[in-house]
Amino acid sequence: MRALCTHTTAWEQASDGPAYRNPPRVTRLQRFAAAVEKLQVERQHGLMQHAEGVALHLQRLGLDLDTVGLVLQACPALFSFPAEERAEVLLAELMGERCGRSASQAAKLFIRCPALANTRHVMPSIVQLVSENHAD
Repeated sequence: MRALCTHTTAWEQASDGPAYRNPPRVTRLQRFAAAVEKLQVERQHGLMQHAEGVALHLQRLGLDLDTVGLVLQACPALFSFPAEERAEVLLAELMGERCGRSASQAAKLFIRCPALANTRHVMPSIVQLVSENHAD
């Protein structure tokens, strides 16, 4: 699992200094485009259809637009399924009794390990592993 979760997060990079806090817009767009290109064509189409619904769901959970944007940039696969099919299920599990994460902590997990969006259910042991390997 470690190999799937070696993605350097914006939060981790932001701690490297003020230069990263406002990277050039082109850089962020290029990173996002590269992540989208890795998706299967079907998921790319799904992203166009479902991104708004997933973003609204994340905002209803209390995430601000900047955080939603970071999740979208790092983990476009989460936005490529209907919200009720993937994001709602995974976030409910992450925020539920077994994992006990807040919405913000759940968002950070998707940024740290985008592969979590490729699962239908979250295993608490994987959440713990990702959290331990990417301590703030």
